[in-house]
Amino acid sequence: MQKSLQRALTLLSIAVFAAVISGCASREEKIQSVQAKANEALFADRSDLAIEILADGLDTFPDSNELRIALARALQNSGNLEEAAALLEEAVKLDPDADQLWVKIGEIRATLGQSQAAITAFEAYLKNHAGDFLAWKTVALENEKLGKLTDAIKAASKWNEITPSSQPALKLGQLYLASRNTAQARSWFSQAAAYADDGASKDALAELIKLETSLKQFQQATVWLTKYGQRYGSDFSDPRIQESKTVLDSWDRARREIAAAAAELEKEREELEAQRLAEEEAEAKRQAEALASNVASKKPAAQSEQTDPQDDSAAASATVERAPLALFDEEEVAPGATTDAPRDEASEAEGSLELSPYEEGIAAYEAGNYDEAIALFWELLGNNDNDPQVWYRLSQAYYAQGNWYDAENTILQARSRAPRSEVIAHQYLLTIANTQNTTRVLEEIKALRLLFPQSPAIALTLANTLRKANAPRSIIAAAYRDFMAIAQRGTPGYEEAKQYLQNGN
Repeated sequence: MQKSLQRALTLLSIAVFAAVISGCASREEKIQSVQAKANEALFADRSDLAIEILADGLDTFPDSNELRIALARALQNSGNLEEAAALLEEAVKLDPDADQLWVKIGEIRATLGQSQAAITAFEAYLKNHAGDFLAWKTVALENEKLGKLTDAIKAASKWNEITPSSQPALKLGQLYLASRNTAQARSWFSQAAAYADDGASKDALAELIKLETSLKQFQQATVWLTKYGQRYGSDFSDPRIQESKTVLDSWDRARREIAAAAAELEKEREELEAQRLAEEEAEAKRQAEALASNVASKKPAAQSEQTDPQDDSAAASATVERAPLALFDEEEVAPGATTDAPRDEASEAEGSLELSPYEEGIAAYEAGNYDEAIALFWELLGNNDNDPQVWYRLSQAYYAQGNWYDAENTILQARSRAPRSEVIAHQYLLTIANTQNTTRVLEEIKALRLLFPQSPAIALTLANTLRKANAPRSIIAAAYRDFMAIAQRGTPGYEEAKQYLQNGN
């Protein structure tokens, strides 16, 4: 009974409202009156009445997009998403200039789980609004849901291009990892972690640790885990960190056990070597005593001159037998003393070819074996991650591979440890020219130009960057003159700068 009464009142209200509309002076006033009445119903928490008022108004004025959009919003608020999306699609078709509606359509389709329809809506919107990073973000996420990883990566790349930050970099790392492109995944996770600004960079660092651990790159994973602890404290509650830490702790324990076993073997070897040397010393003494005894038993010198020539060969043989004694004595010579014993040139030559791990890394880099060099440098950092020179060399190797973001991340590590190094600063500028926009690069160059006022390399980098950015000729010329004022003739870039100042090209 109550429902019937309520329905009757609603119909009466609509009928009265229709009568009011009919008395209005113009079409616009009638449409505004419909909207006002619907708003009153909404304020009274009567969305059902608002929907009926708007629907009746749209029946009266079917070409009114204002009423169509208002009805769509009312339907959306009441949970009638499919009807709302259909009305908005009809509205944007009637008025193509209202293409902002595609965003709302895309959001509704995404909420309904209609990922492809949502992508289509956002792509229609992006045709005229390509700079909207949130739209690209949604396209990336919806493509990811559909398993269209290549399309998702393209959209996420546009998102990152418009607003470079840890969030799109993290998403790109996740998408590349899902695509089984671990090299790109590592690079993007590294870039996202380098921002160190929010939860996304923390997630990226956790993803990077998990990835390196899964690839059995335990040295690198340990370095990143240490960095995680330094940045976020000792709370390792993240499941990715817990899992990786368990593996890394086991690896470190095994490594220490192996090192202990190796040390024990080395101790046994040294003991055996000492025993061997003692036995050789005893044998040398025995031979010396035997030789002395033989000499003492010889005939007088006059008689010895008449002995058989074979005796000379015996004496010579005895002299040769003293060699072990001479060699032993040579080992006992104090530092700085001299000896007439012949040097073992072959052994010395062989010893001179032994390289330290750092020298091996440099040699691998110079030979173009960048993966080998990277592995060696990471191994060194696993033992000591505070060496800026090793970070610098590691960045050079990544740079030579064209792995720009890993190169940037590692040169930043070098800079943090040696902020006054001109060489590291210059390598940093060369690297970010491939990862940052021109405005950002110029800001960094100018800052470092003030920090290193006598650096020809940094001054030349500023001039060349301005030139690539098509800056006014007067500014480029001033930068080249600044470079030539501190550079010597023959310095790389000197002739190029001179030619530009003379000819303008």
